[in-house]
Amino acid sequence: MGLLAQCRHVCQDHPDVDRFIVPTMKVTRSHGAHRMITETKVKYPGYVFGKLRLCEDVYERIQTLPALRSWMGSVRYK
Repeated sequence: MGLLAQCRHVCQDHPDVDRFIVPTMKVTRSHGAHRMITETKVKYPGYVFGKLRLCEDVYERIQTLPALRSWMGSVRYK
């Protein structure tokens, strides 16, 4: 199971998590004289982006993922 699937699985029922994505882009290249191929490529290999409110509960869920090496974000307590 990849990191994107793990993030979605552990946070699927949490109200502070909106979504997790891997940004992609469409690249068109020439393959011969009259043939164009469109491929989908990952913009930032190895990165997963999340739209969420980073509270203590979400932090704990994400921090314990086995595929996670490190991550950026901060926890703000009231």
